[in-house]
Amino acid sequence: MKEMYYPEIKELFTKLSNKCQQPMAPDQFEKLKHYKTTLQRVMAYFKVQKSSIPPGFKEDKVDSFERQIQAILGSFKKRHSASQQQRGQ
Repeated sequence: MKEMYYPEIKELFTKLSNKCQQPMAPDQFEKLKHYKTTLQRVMAYFKVQKSSIPPGFKEDKVDSFERQIQAILGSFKKRHSASQQQRGQ
């Protein structure tokens, strides 16, 4: 899973970090900060060695963890493609 998602998560985290440095509405800033914090947690999980993950965690949590990653990445992909389409008009 790390090989599949980590590069994209790291890239999104970098983009969000840069965007947080720009002036914006407070509510938008809080949303970006929340996503950034979530991505930090995801990246921390990817740094844990497979051998140190308890078997119960693997069975119970990995599927929901992967769905969360997909939802976050999907959300930002939709926003990015929508903004590109608006610029093209």
